[in-house]
Amino acid sequence: MSKISRQRGVISLVVMASVVLAVRHPAKAEAQGGAPSDPQIVRIVVAADNIDIDYGKLATSKTKDKQVRDFAQQMIADHSSVQKSVNELAAKLNVSPEDSETSNSLKADAQQMMQKLQAMKGKQFDRAYIDNEVAYHQAVINATKNVLIPNAQNNELKSALQGAVPLFEGHLQHAERVQSAIEAGNGPRSRASGGQARNSEGTAPRSVSTIPGIVTVVIRDFKFDPFTVTVHQGDTVQWMNHDNVPHTATEDVEGKKPVFDSGNINTGTSWHYVAQKKGSYKYVCTLHPNMQGTLIVQ
Repeated sequence: MSKISRQRGVISLVVMASVVLAVRHPAKAEAQGGAPSDPQIVRIVVAADNIDIDYGKLATSKTKDKQVRDFAQQMIADHSSVQKSVNELAAKLNVSPEDSETSNSLKADAQQMMQKLQAMKGKQFDRAYIDNEVAYHQAVINATKNVLIPNAQNNELKSALQGAVPLFEGHLQHAERVQSAIEAGNGPRSRASGGQARNSEGTAPRSVSTIPGIVTVVIRDFKFDPFTVTVHQGDTVQWMNHDNVPHTATEDVEGKKPVFDSGNINTGTSWHYVAQKKGSYKYVCTLHPNMQGTLIVQ
């Protein structure tokens, strides 16, 4: 086994243990069979978000690798968005976040990891940061699915946790791609993992290309460009993904089926939608909710 593989294995075990075991055994909830309460769950999520935001800020200050910097900036933006949503939901539900052994343990373990990362530089830092991010997101996804969601009593809180899982899974895919690129000493691989998008006829998207007569929205640097696009009824809109991770273009609605939903648009592919109904449609990437745009059909 190589030195890198051994280091990666140690990081994975430490992070998995600190997150999963901590969530499974909160001291204040022992009387309830080890299940965290809703106020404790909110605090756990807030703590987990803050931890990854801090990791991201450290990475942006230390790395010289564009892939690592882009990933870290995404973590800061996405987890800040989740943080805002959790705080707003807690206020709406009149739930005051409650400290527990779990959240305190997460913060203590993160402090130790931060100290280790702060002592590193260059490629050693990049590798350790990304290895930690892969292990951290694996652990967070596992804990969210197997502990937090099953134990959440409030339906809105449970739904919010379920909605966050695809975001965390997208983060994991992105981290694994950067990890592989660092290990290989190359740029990110040209293909992203995940489900493939389907166009309005239900067929797989064609490769990115310039097609006359189609209004194009370019997805790059985790943004829709242009932010607002205006078309006429019957026109075709094409979303082209130039980022290194999958994205979606999905109407931002609650309680009803979206007018359009691309599914995952993988790297180097596009998705087409024929605008059939007049109106103004706000849309988001469901994997990265901070990405927003507007489609106006006249």
